[in-house]
Amino acid sequence: MATNKHTTREKTTNTFYFNLLANGSYIDLSTVHHVEMHMMDKQKTTYRYSSLDSSPAVAIFDATEGKVSFTPPSETTFLYVRSPYRIYWQVWETSSKKYSVPEDVYFEIEILQEY
Repeated sequence: MATNKHTTREKTTNTFYFNLLANGSYIDLSTVHHVEMHMMDKQKTTYRYSSLDSSPAVAIFDATEGKVSFTPPSETTFLYVRSPYRIYWQVWETSSKKYSVPEDVYFEIEILQEY
């Protein structure tokens, strides 16, 4: 992974990038059905974003390098009072076969307060 932790100011709508790895190598996403990002804030509220959504917030950015992206759909997606956010990705090889990345840790986004 390029990094497991991102830090940003609350209310951002900047795009975040994640490299998905398996055994230290980039996962080739060229032939996958879709990807999903699962996120949980510190209050245990969960969120799911799919590259199949009608207005997707997640996308496969560079398939051969295993790079995916997440663009927060609104300024209220990331709030300081709900930080940190834990994230993992599901790679759907077909419409019924999936696996999670990373398997042993979370990606994390820490939000700094805006004032």
